[in-house]
Amino acid sequence: MTATNSPAIRSGFLKRLMQDQTGNTLAIAAAAVFPVIGIVGGAVDIGRGYMTKSRLQQACDAGALAARKAMDGAVLLDTEKAVGYRFFDFNFASGTYGTNNLVRTYSQPSTNATPPVPLPQINGSASLEMPTALMRVFGNESLTISVSCTAKQDVSHADVAMVLDVTGSMAGQMKMTTASSPTESRLSALKRATKAFYDTLGPGRAGGDLTKGRIRYAVIPYGRVANVGNLLTTSQMVDSHTYPSRSLMAPQTFNHWSDTTADLNSTWTWTPTASQLNNIKNTANYPAANWSSQTGTGTYTFDNILNDAPTTIDKKITTVGGVAAIAANCYQANLYVAGANDSAPGLFGVGRRSDSISSTNDTSGNVAPVHPATFRVINNRSAKLTTKSLGIRYKWVSNECRLQVANGNTSTNFSKQNVVGMRYRDISWASRTARLFNYQQYLLDVSALKKANGTFNSSLSIPNIDASGGTSLDVRLSGSLATQTSYAGSTPAARTVNWLGCVEERQIDNTITGSTSFTAIPSAAYDLNIKILAAAADDATRWRPFLDELVYTPEAVAFKDMDDSDPVGGVYGTAGGAICPSPAFKLQEVSSYNADPLDIPYFADKLVFDDNASGAAAYYYPYMAPTADNPSTTTVNEANNNNLPTLKNYIDRIRMTPGTIHDPAFVWGMHLVSGQGMFASENPDYFEGMLVGRHIVFMTDGEANPGEDKYTFSGYNMVDGRVAPANTSDAAMKVIHNSRLRILCEEAKKQGITVWVVVIKDGVSSDADLRGCASSASNFKSATNSAELISSFQTIAQSIGGLRITE
Repeated sequence: MTATNSPAIRSGFLKRLMQDQTGNTLAIAAAAVFPVIGIVGGAVDIGRGYMTKSRLQQACDAGALAARKAMDGAVLLDTEKAVGYRFFDFNFASGTYGTNNLVRTYSQPSTNATPPVPLPQINGSASLEMPTALMRVFGNESLTISVSCTAKQDVSHADVAMVLDVTGSMAGQMKMTTASSPTESRLSALKRATKAFYDTLGPGRAGGDLTKGRIRYAVIPYGRVANVGNLLTTSQMVDSHTYPSRSLMAPQTFNHWSDTTADLNSTWTWTPTASQLNNIKNTANYPAANWSSQTGTGTYTFDNILNDAPTTIDKKITTVGGVAAIAANCYQANLYVAGANDSAPGLFGVGRRSDSISSTNDTSGNVAPVHPATFRVINNRSAKLTTKSLGIRYKWVSNECRLQVANGNTSTNFSKQNVVGMRYRDISWASRTARLFNYQQYLLDVSALKKANGTFNSSLSIPNIDASGGTSLDVRLSGSLATQTSYAGSTPAARTVNWLGCVEERQIDNTITGSTSFTAIPSAAYDLNIKILAAAADDATRWRPFLDELVYTPEAVAFKDMDDSDPVGGVYGTAGGAICPSPAFKLQEVSSYNADPLDIPYFADKLVFDDNASGAAAYYYPYMAPTADNPSTTTVNEANNNNLPTLKNYIDRIRMTPGTIHDPAFVWGMHLVSGQGMFASENPDYFEGMLVGRHIVFMTDGEANPGEDKYTFSGYNMVDGRVAPANTSDAAMKVIHNSRLRILCEEAKKQGITVWVVVIKDGVSSDADLRGCASSASNFKSATNSAELISSFQTIAQSIGGLRITE
């Protein structure tokens, strides 16, 4: 509220009154009335102003709700706007409280997309002038009052993609409530929260009530990669791709070496110099030492540093130099002890409490032997001796000449570093005729995954990746320190590699850094730009099958999560788990959480769930409707509802997967709900004349945990260098992935997609990027226990659906 001043009121009267001294008492009394009017009048007029603003806000809200409810299409019409004005005027008629100059306006905002898309909301504003009752005496003739309001109704139609972190940390326990001691796994809490989300938002018209809007759900579980291959067509998948793998070579004769003796130059000793001894003694005799007396009979043994030999000393003595020990001569006992030194008053020796030797090896000095060398360099070794010292003396204590030990200095260290130098080891050579695996980047034909009918196979035969028959022997070749397995008498063998549906992304821009702008997608980042469609003639625009059973380390690179005898992944569903998470499904109406099966086309040759698995942790195989080449596809146990692909069974059987990288899953949340890109024809902006609300609910319990030594949606970065230059540090990789996520989040907002972010707080030390990803501060939720997680999902569902005032 703002006041309006009038130039008509001037101070001439008061000035004349001040100068006129006749009849002062009456004049002063009259003048005192003005401050009283100001105090009382200000309170009265301000109170009237707040009451008027409250009524004006109510009228603005009522009109916005009425106009939004009256909308019969996607665009606000003048006739619908008039409904809002009528409701406004009913709640606040022109001239109410003596106000004037009333202005009220309702409008409909649009997205930033090209062309703009009208949003399903009404923005309103109102302002007026309220005359003052008493403050006009001071020149404030009126107050300006203004309000704003927004009404939304998203329940009409909504598409929701739930992007869910199901990585290993989700096995961690969290309290069920703030005060309770019972706990459950984070994944268990997430599954309950997902059900609560569905129960709150509901099935929409799919539940049988055709007066409700269309609600569609999609789910993308993720780890290092997303399982979305079932959403692609064969034309969107490449026919060949380069993988770090191996192949069995032709037989060859080679020299290999082995060690024959122990290391040379491997031991050493240390003898202190006179200067070092004095330093130790002076340290041990530090004046503030905490001397403790040794009482009782017997002896005290310590290591005398003066002669480096054990010395035994009586704990207490009764004679000194042949006479009885008394207070006056006890200190002289320190002079009669063999090896004693009186350079420091009262100190006769320094003991070595303990020694330790540690050594460090500099492996950069390792040199691989080349045939026919007779030895090899192991490394440069440095060794360090650390000694703890203590002072010892005799002193008259409690009428006895007792031995005392300076315990207070037993933690004083003296150390010396000794560089041993090059270490060598003798070796011997042998010759062997056998096959070896060649580890390198291979361009492999993966077109066999594609069926003629446009669907996919779930496995691929890779030639020469294994050895058959013969004998094997681990060897180290001339010029190499690495161990390889040689195969004598073996023949090359093929292996059937499973494809579970996960994909490596298409062309990736490896120049994105922490300083890259979030406001635009780099032109070379095809994987982040969902508007770029796959073209059969351009592999940069197409996806690649993620084959963890095919990928091996090149011999020259030591990956952390595998060795040269095993592939990086595990067989789907094995005890060790696999990198590929559970399959995603695209938008569809879900009529019931636990009854009607989902309609999800997956691989044609798999049942819904593996009959050999059991319990909620059991992994499942997807299914699809019968096809011409496989009419028995949907063979399931109809009597057992647990074997049907209902939403409940899908959520219950989501399995965990290693690693956390947010961006490859978030981009698929965008693919699935966007009105642009590959699913544009299935995701129109309007459905039955009403705008469709688009939402991504992104949930995680941790920060991004990338690393270039892991096989991910971008391959092996330390070999492929696709998401960042090779040899990028883990810390830098994390920054890059966070930047990629923020770029995606900003693009989603531009497209009118509302981004909700839910974080299990215990797993995140810094959530700035996750907060920045959300559409607004109110779209970010954090939870520290199961109850808060469930409540966050319910709140989001309530916000997505329902007619409400938002401002």
